[in-house]
Amino acid sequence: MKKIHAAIDRSKLVIAEISEPSPNVFYELGYAVGIKKQILLIAKVGTKIPADLHGLEVIPRPDDEHGAAAFEENLRANLDLFMERLKTSTSRALLRDMLTAENPLPAFIAASPRYPGQNSPEPTDERTCGDNLGVLGLLSAFGSIFGETRGVELVSGRNLAPDILERDLNLYVIGSQSANLIADRVMEMIQSGGRTSWRLAPSPKHEPSPKQEDDKDRPFSLYRREGRHEWEWTGTKAPGGGGPVEDYGVIMRGPHPKHPGRMLTVMAGPTSLGTGAACIAATRSEHVLKIREKMIEEKRIEISDRQRPFWVLVRGVANKDRLLDVEGVTIEEVGVYSKAAEASNAR
Repeated sequence: MKKIHAAIDRSKLVIAEISEPSPNVFYELGYAVGIKKQILLIAKVGTKIPADLHGLEVIPRPDDEHGAAAFEENLRANLDLFMERLKTSTSRALLRDMLTAENPLPAFIAASPRYPGQNSPEPTDERTCGDNLGVLGLLSAFGSIFGETRGVELVSGRNLAPDILERDLNLYVIGSQSANLIADRVMEMIQSGGRTSWRLAPSPKHEPSPKQEDDKDRPFSLYRREGRHEWEWTGTKAPGGGGPVEDYGVIMRGPHPKHPGRMLTVMAGPTSLGTGAACIAATRSEHVLKIREKMIEEKRIEISDRQRPFWVLVRGVANKDRLLDVEGVTIEEVGVYSKAAEASNAR
């Protein structure tokens, strides 16, 4: 019985053939109903279905060769429909594990995307790009998870309330501090005390021009520090001084140090391409699945563990139109902050 229970526990779908009354089958079916498994019944045409099973999906099985092909087609169609439902359910579960806190609402999205100017090397198009990919991805994910977006607020990263980091809420920060005033502070809060740290800052390779009033107007780079050593992660620009065709971004997520049950999330890169890559990776289930698999394989950590801060390095490669597609995003590395970092955060 333990093996039977374990097999049903592990299953995604239970198919029961009930043409002939069988105490064992009905017991197993009752157990599956009790633990709320998806159930599909198969019964020979004319079989009387017990009243307690009314409401479950039943596929009639003809008792002749002529009906065999129709039965097979019907069964296959039902299984295809189930797999599609399972895929949707799995996608929702992955997004929930990646993006929502134990206490998920209210959620504030802080973003201030810069729009390309007349002489900007950044592409313009009717399609969503840059930081807006994060706004669109989060709103879409929250709608899928919660059924609506009530309790989700979109605020300007350049005009935030001074006490935003003190409030009892979940915060999603999109973009570097060149567009988001609290980006660097939130990154520090998430990774405080960790040996590996990331920062976005103006590159020393670029001297400020007269038109660049401060550091925030200079080109940014992504930096990674391990102990005393630091590396600069830079992308690739199009020939002839065009915009970036390849760039890196980082996702960071961790518990809010001041409010149990709340979460801080950052999706940012040196350019809109890098930020867009981080946004796609964090809000599209196919990429979240890759993050989860990599996290389990390399760090033995589940993304559903909301008490463990982690980071994800992503790479974005623009398509021929110099825009970013889902296929252009790859998950490069993942990292988990130690318990020491969590203790530092709590302090």
